[in-house]
Amino acid sequence: MKKLILSLGALCGLLLTGCAVKNPEKVVTPLTLPIRTAPDKVQEARTGQLRDLMRDFPTRGVWLYIGAYDKVLSLETVLDYIEDFHFNHIYCVITSESEVDEDLEALLLAAARRNLKVDIVMDIFSFFPRKSGNRILRFLRKKTPSIPEMIERLVQLHKENPAYRNLAGITVVCNIHRFNRDNIDHPADSFFIWSEHTFGPGLDNDMMMKIVLKGIHELPALPDDMKLTLAVPDFFNEYVKEGKLSCGSVSDFAATRVPQPDIIVISHGNKATEAAKRLSDELADPRIRPGSVSVLLAIANHTSVGNDQMRRRNWKDFINFSGYLKKQCDGQRNFGGMIIGPFVLVKSLQLEP
Repeated sequence: MKKLILSLGALCGLLLTGCAVKNPEKVVTPLTLPIRTAPDKVQEARTGQLRDLMRDFPTRGVWLYIGAYDKVLSLETVLDYIEDFHFNHIYCVITSESEVDEDLEALLLAAARRNLKVDIVMDIFSFFPRKSGNRILRFLRKKTPSIPEMIERLVQLHKENPAYRNLAGITVVCNIHRFNRDNIDHPADSFFIWSEHTFGPGLDNDMMMKIVLKGIHELPALPDDMKLTLAVPDFFNEYVKEGKLSCGSVSDFAATRVPQPDIIVISHGNKATEAAKRLSDELADPRIRPGSVSVLLAIANHTSVGNDQMRRRNWKDFINFSGYLKKQCDGQRNFGGMIIGPFVLVKSLQLEP
């Protein structure tokens, strides 16, 4: 009897442990700042370079993972640095409902005191009903809310909670390509999976794109003082041009709602020339509302050249890359600003010797 009880206890422990396991693709790893730093004058000069580069943009955004700085810097220190760089809009990424907490409230209140706009950013890969695990695990595991459910919750908080009245908008990252064979979690009702071998009108990737566009059309309405923004990888537009997808261009995403949402094009170019070439169509498309497209310059967390992000090398390369992109985008019909991040990597590059 004793052995049976011990065995049952071990089994329950194993099941509960399994329920607590997170998909590693969704976990934000806290980053560290350099121990050795550049001289103060060099740091100040670099801050001035970024301020000058972003000065005239209506949107001067910074991509911020709220869980990536809490063990490195205090909230007020982070906001001091954000103001030093002349950013005016914080895009705060959450990857689970548990991050809608007192830390997020503190950020919203502190940002409001400094007249900084804040969007809450959610990606479709992090918020969907999961089907991984066996039946027992699925029964015990807490249900993951969907994007529509999260939007409804945030809108309710916007009405009732003083901190959330300062929320400028919600940004939805349309990263449907993450539902591939490299990731164990998939939507419970999905018949399709993203694959390099299923491109073409009517094939899996195309059907997934149609589902996402329909889902965006059906998202709950936001209050008049909150704005919906859609963040879309730049290569979706390229796939449509190449005939690999029948839909999924930036103008298709813009057309999902009335009035049109703002658009963030996520630059995945490893080289500045490559990134600018991919952006040219989106910034000139007459079907998109003028000034409604911002460019997200995502900095890679390492120096790999195969990461489809701006390769992380040093501050000089970062400024040259950003400056070239600015020259190519500035003056374009739809261009409304630039967003850079993650914040900790911007700060790390500025500090590095």
